[in-house]
Amino acid sequence: MTLATLYQVWEQQVRELSFEEITRHHHFVDKKGMKLEFKNFCTTFGEIKNLFLNSDWQPTSVTSWDTINELQLVQNVIKHGDGAAADQLKSIQPGYFKEVNGTLIMDLYNSTLNEYGNRSVPRSFSQVLGGNTGKTYVQNTSFVKQYLRS
Repeated sequence: MTLATLYQVWEQQVRELSFEEITRHHHFVDKKGMKLEFKNFCTTFGEIKNLFLNSDWQPTSVTSWDTINELQLVQNVIKHGDGAAADQLKSIQPGYFKEVNGTLIMDLYNSTLNEYGNRSVPRSFSQVLGGNTGKTYVQNTSFVKQYLRS
């Protein structure tokens, strides 16, 4: 969670500083011609990157940019779980994702990166899988999803 917070602080500071500096002498308007409010200014990592690019600064030219990108991916995966950010993060840092018997814990439990090791399977899963310890790991996630649907 500390990493997610670190990225959030960076993003908020960049957004606020950029908005204050730009709106000191200019106004942003949205597609309807209404004045753009801060809450709608550069709300994604891509918009922040484009802001830098439009100001003739190449953010990827600094060595810390890859770290900042990694932090925003970690933050998104912690907040939202599986999706595009998780796929990107898996490609650059596969070690962040825990596996049990070849299955990612995040996929198994439809969760985020907040997993902890040796997570117990709920008793009902354990009984269905023929175990009785509550520590049985499910190897086939499609079976679990099918079980949950029935």
